[in-house]
Amino acid sequence: MANQDFLKTIAKYPTFLAGALLGIFFAAFGWAKPLFRKRLSGALAILFLVGFVAFVVLTVRAMLMLD
Repeated sequence: MANQDFLKTIAKYPTFLAGALLGIFFAAFGWAKPLFRKRLSGALAILFLVGFVAFVVLTVRAMLMLD
């Protein structure tokens, strides 16, 4: 009996995770949506995002001495 309750509880986690990730995505996209109304600010936002991801990747690779 207790094992079934545990499995039911564990089965709820993927739904919670998917809902949380969608909520974060929609909140972030709603915040960034005004940036894409003008072409220049949209291009700068994309360049900033690409630069930030490159910075994080290169930093982590350097910290882990991967090369």
